[in-house]
Amino acid sequence: MEKTIYLLFGNGSVGVQTVLLPQDAVEISQAQYQERLAEITTQNEAHQQQVVEAERQRQTQAVAGLMRVGVDETTARQVLGIPDDVQLPGLADLLEGFLGGALGGGR
Repeated sequence: MEKTIYLLFGNGSVGVQTVLLPQDAVEISQAQYQERLAEITTQNEAHQQQVVEAERQRQTQAVAGLMRVGVDETTARQVLGIPDDVQLPGLADLLEGFLGGALGGGR
């Protein structure tokens, strides 16, 4: 679908702009655009949070796996490239009973 826009420029000249729209596109208002953009942004942020949480879970399991074979947490983090300030939720739960309560590395 084509849409033609007729323009008047600040210097008094005129112009024509033709835009070719995709078959499944429809023109919407600025308010509709902003509303949909906000929805998309919210969805993207939620997805990004899920990705971060999944990565933290993977990192936690990797550290726990190394600790189960005798590597202390600090070394496990270094080997895996996980900074000390990154929280690893559930690490204590994964190791409970395995190390007799001594988690090593203080985390």
